[in-house]
Amino acid sequence: MKTGHERLRWLPAGAAMLIAAFAQAQVPSPPDYNLFGEDFAKQGVSISRSAVDASASVGPQTLIFQSDRRMHGELVGITPSEIIWRRPDASEPLRFPRATVRRIEIEPNAIGRVDADNRILMPPASLARQRKDLPAPPPGAVPATLKLAGGDWLFGNVTSADGQAYTIALDDRTPISLPRAQIEWLHFGESPASAIGTSGSPLDSERWAPFSTTMDVATGTITVRGTDWIGREIPDARRLEVALELPADGEEGTSLWFQPLEARANLLDSQGVGTAAIRFGQSQISHTLWVEKFEEQSAPLPKDTITTGGSVKYRVFYDGVAHRIVVRRNGQKVGDWKFVVRAEQEHPGGSPNQLIRAICLSRRIPGSPPSSIATLKFQQLRVRPWNGILPSEDNAELAHDRLAIGDAAALGGNLEAMGKTDLTFSGKSYARQPGTSLEFSNHPAPLADAEAKLILGQGELCARNLVIHDGALHCTTAFGAGVSLPLDALQTIAFASGKFELPTEPADVLVFKNGDELEGKALSATSGEVVRWRLAGGQEVAFQSRLIAGLHLAPGGEAKAVASGATVELRTGEALRGKLLSLDNRQLRMQHEQLGEVALDRKSLWHLYPSPQLPVLEGGWNPVTWMHRYRPEAADPTAGAKTSSSGDWVYLDGVYILRHIPAAESRGAELVSASNHWPNLQREIDPALERFEVRFEAKSPNPRLNRCLLLLFGGKTHRTWQMVITPEDVALGVYDPRTRRQGEFHHFPLDTKSVGVGSPLKVQFFMDSKAGTGELRLNGVQIFRFQPSEEDRRIAGDHPAKPTYTARIQSLPTEDSACVLSHVGVGPWSGELPGPSGMVNPVTVLDNGDVARSAPKDLHDGKFTLGDDMGEMAADKVTEVDFGGAMDSRHAAARVRLTDGSIVNIDEFKWNGRELTAHSGTLGNMRLPGSVVSELILDPRLPAAP
Repeated sequence: MKTGHERLRWLPAGAAMLIAAFAQAQVPSPPDYNLFGEDFAKQGVSISRSAVDASASVGPQTLIFQSDRRMHGELVGITPSEIIWRRPDASEPLRFPRATVRRIEIEPNAIGRVDADNRILMPPASLARQRKDLPAPPPGAVPATLKLAGGDWLFGNVTSADGQAYTIALDDRTPISLPRAQIEWLHFGESPASAIGTSGSPLDSERWAPFSTTMDVATGTITVRGTDWIGREIPDARRLEVALELPADGEEGTSLWFQPLEARANLLDSQGVGTAAIRFGQSQISHTLWVEKFEEQSAPLPKDTITTGGSVKYRVFYDGVAHRIVVRRNGQKVGDWKFVVRAEQEHPGGSPNQLIRAICLSRRIPGSPPSSIATLKFQQLRVRPWNGILPSEDNAELAHDRLAIGDAAALGGNLEAMGKTDLTFSGKSYARQPGTSLEFSNHPAPLADAEAKLILGQGELCARNLVIHDGALHCTTAFGAGVSLPLDALQTIAFASGKFELPTEPADVLVFKNGDELEGKALSATSGEVVRWRLAGGQEVAFQSRLIAGLHLAPGGEAKAVASGATVELRTGEALRGKLLSLDNRQLRMQHEQLGEVALDRKSLWHLYPSPQLPVLEGGWNPVTWMHRYRPEAADPTAGAKTSSSGDWVYLDGVYILRHIPAAESRGAELVSASNHWPNLQREIDPALERFEVRFEAKSPNPRLNRCLLLLFGGKTHRTWQMVITPEDVALGVYDPRTRRQGEFHHFPLDTKSVGVGSPLKVQFFMDSKAGTGELRLNGVQIFRFQPSEEDRRIAGDHPAKPTYTARIQSLPTEDSACVLSHVGVGPWSGELPGPSGMVNPVTVLDNGDVARSAPKDLHDGKFTLGDDMGEMAADKVTEVDFGGAMDSRHAAARVRLTDGSIVNIDEFKWNGRELTAHSGTLGNMRLPGSVVSELILDPRLPAAP
């Protein structure tokens, strides 16, 4: 029997590549965007800031908590116990316990960033003017990469008067002094060289994909958690050496990957000339090299290399110039392979050099199921440049320094001095030139008990004792105490997670318009005034409301069980759940669990779903049940619906913004479509709904990058529909497991004039599962309508079971633009398609499929009086009542969502930390205990039109 992810492999390679092309890390939204409103610009890439005061940006830096929530602002202090953070909308600087903070991104101010061509960018002119007192680097000086202890390295202009004390001036001309004993090697070049190493700290997981990678360290062994592969991009390299030490229980099935495209550990998704994978084992070694196709080849290990117990040391030499890979195991050669044969044949004068841009480690035990996860373990990992000359010995201790110039063999001796343009080695002068490297006879120890990793534009340093004062970061590193770095030299400060655990008590969450979030306790909030908030550390702060989108309120006290009932939707976008009491020509009366008996003007009614068993699934109701990520250990992708992953999203009032996209995973050669692994919105549709509608809205700051996916998974008995929607076209794939037809993808180009494509994309899919029809509309315009053939109807007749569909909605953001999903809904459809104006005529749909072309006249004694001479009908036999007409899209001052899914617009409110008092134009005065309030939304977006 095929597993769930195997059933989805029918998708054509072109569609998979289309989706995979969007799998890039998402850039945090700028601090003054409003992602929860209606103010996206009609054209261009900017967002209108009418709802946010653009003159008071909250700050360019980003603080990321251990919970993965993030907040823009300005870093003003670090103490041994706290992070001090400033925002202009807060009454005082915010103080966060160090243990709650994962990272601080200082990227907008950082210098020394690398551009697309791997060149170091110089600091902005404004920063250079501020630092005129520092000398400029000498003309013609070739910078160098200094490899220090563990994973530490620096890149800049290196000098030494005596070969013992060294100074490195970073690109921002910040001088750092360090002794010779702290340097492993250096390599001259115009850009940084590959200088990866392990320091025996969980901080080694920084800058490795997937984003959620964590590493545990115990007794010298690093154990990777949450994934069976890791990958890291490196500066372009034609030749490099990877040294890897594996524990006895971590060797079998571990693979080392060299990737010319990106950090991804699979063959089909990242193939390119030069891709190579080497799989280690205790009795054999396997390799897969890109030639004309991928084909794994295995060979037994020489008998004299097979050992039992203890760790195993590998050295792997990748030569992209000679198209060769050499592998040594415990000092003995176990592999020597050539690759890219065809390229050599097609280029008789010499085949092109192969560049490597990423390395990966993965693990899969041979013979294990594709969905199983093997624990990836290693003890040491080092990556460094290599000049193509194989060393004669692996385990010999260096008695002297070694100087290698270009492709020549290394010279033994001692480095005596390093000037601005040359160096002195054993009494002889050599020019500093790219490609020259020096290996020192040193083995510096990494910093013990490191608290943080400092990521610079031109280096990485583990540090402890971090303190900020006088505009600089002061810390202790492996090469000394009292190291001082200006904040504008830093890109990221990543803190060790330690034993931090999320609070067991649910917290309120303050959601800002730009997607920032802050956990704590909502002490008070009043219409048009400040929100008083208690932080996790106990500090009480007041926030101005102008930048706040709303509040998630954690359940408090003992919430009563909500009785199931009918769902009523109003033309104002409000919704109520409860027991129907009566309906006449003036009003509908219902009993609500928290609001008591309410009367609704009949003219305000939009939809009525009388059956408690068939509620409309509105996207903001119980949001945690919507948000999912594919679980590799599950056999079926829809099984993820049982597990929430709300940490991937920022969400409020039915609006969902993806924080980041985890890199796609693979199980050896078994490719799972990348989209299966991305967080998505997902709900199962009741089989009793023979007609249903799936709708949502996708919008982006950049309309050209507004892309989304809608999938209806029909299981083993009915069609699966997949629609990739972009501003240019819609790609539709339909797969029917009953015929095993792997349907071709059909493309429907979009006429932007008629569809009005831009931002947002309003998506509606109408499904009649009994008739087998499906129709997609974008912005009200029909894109396609699927009609079954006679053969389809015959096959369907042989499978009379009602289908159970699962609807999956995904955004496909890029690193240039976020994608915001809103107005999400899955529910009954009357069968009446809206006209060009969006209006429909009144209809009443019965559970047997019959339709009355009018709304009920009244409801009494549990029965509707229907038009069209249909008489009376029990309320539980009515699926839906559509009252027709248009929507009343008035702006509300605020909106409250209750735990039962009810939505009420309010014009005044007061929250005192325990209960909400408010006034509603629909319901009048309300008084609600905090236990039934789910969200309080300020300045809410307009409701969705029918």
